[in-house]
Amino acid sequence: MKLEVSSDVELRERAAAACPRPLRGHTAVGVVSEGICHRATLCDADETSPDGATWSSQLPVGCLAKIFTATLVAQAVSRGLFTFDALVADLLAWPKAGPLSGVIVKHLLNHTHGLDGSALTLAPRLGNGRLDADALLAEIARTDWPCAPGEIYSYSNMGPWIAAAILEQHTGKSYEQLLRESLFAPLGIEPSAGDGSRTAICPATGRGLTLSLDELLTFVQWSVAGSASSSGLVQQEMLREIVPIQGWSVVRGAGLGWKYFGGAWFGHNVHAAAAGLALRINPAERTGIVVVSTGYSAALLLARLAGTSLPEFYNLQFPRRLSLNDRRTATEMFTGTYQNLALRLSVERSSQDSLDLRMFDRIADPACVRPVLNTHLVPCAEDLFLFEHKAGYVYDWIQFIPSAAREGRHAWNGREIIPRVS
Repeated sequence: MKLEVSSDVELRERAAAACPRPLRGHTAVGVVSEGICHRATLCDADETSPDGATWSSQLPVGCLAKIFTATLVAQAVSRGLFTFDALVADLLAWPKAGPLSGVIVKHLLNHTHGLDGSALTLAPRLGNGRLDADALLAEIARTDWPCAPGEIYSYSNMGPWIAAAILEQHTGKSYEQLLRESLFAPLGIEPSAGDGSRTAICPATGRGLTLSLDELLTFVQWSVAGSASSSGLVQQEMLREIVPIQGWSVVRGAGLGWKYFGGAWFGHNVHAAAAGLALRINPAERTGIVVVSTGYSAALLLARLAGTSLPEFYNLQFPRRLSLNDRRTATEMFTGTYQNLALRLSVERSSQDSLDLRMFDRIADPACVRPVLNTHLVPCAEDLFLFEHKAGYVYDWIQFIPSAAREGRHAWNGREIIPRVS
């Protein structure tokens, strides 16, 4: 079903109906339909800012930076600087053996590269502010990922960081310069640092970059402009091949930079301290939507606003809990140790048909002495287990998915793979 809006008034009425009562904070919705932009804002009774302030206010872009980075790579490919199938090791003059063996540019952008960047919270930089490619190589050499490149999806920042390093080496320009000159300037977008600092823009997390909602809507409008435009050709290449998600997830797959939510809809959700943001595009229907809110979950508002227009919400079922009679799965197939550079999971049998999980933060506690989470696992269908005690951890379930490369399973939390090591 197509998301159709004919006027700003209609959009505001639909947004008002979607917001729970009483109104909280500030909410703004923008929709692009057939090249026309519609806008609506809602404020609670204590909000004194005029509607226009919402659209000009700056918002951290968060993981939308991954889309911007992939777009810059697609532009470089269209100019013939390299191809999506080029080996990363060749482009950066890195050793072809080890973790980089077989990794190509496309893998960096769809999160199937199999490179562990979980212990890094910031991209390593050189003195001139550019990405430190050698430091990235040293980091990924610290671990042996058990999956071949292109085999399995695991969301991370490492791919966009390496992609940005490739761009810098092959264009002679910094990532920030490329972003401003090649993507934003032609659209009339003038990005700024939300904290007033001169922090280098992160190609993965968007740290150091804020955009106004009007500017985000301009980017959405450009992204769905149609196949005859230059932007349409770039987006076609970025969305041509969808990598499926191997476990349970709200996200159905991944293009290059974009997450795929089903029904030809792509986008990202951003969770920031000041406000939440949800962005979706449907290039096939030349439609896009941006929702930002300081009072509610932007994804929840998007669900209430779009209804059956977006299948990610209405056509999604969480695996059912298993009854006592169904809990006869051979639990020994899940017991063991799973870890990446940031986390260690110890899964142990507490009884014949029960499992317990202990989770350790390997960065704060390298010796893995004090678990940050200790919980019983409640079994559901599809080898998924709920945490009986969440204890503040960001995820509240874990799933054990088969490994294509070898016998056994890996742990999956809806975002990343945590490989089994014993």
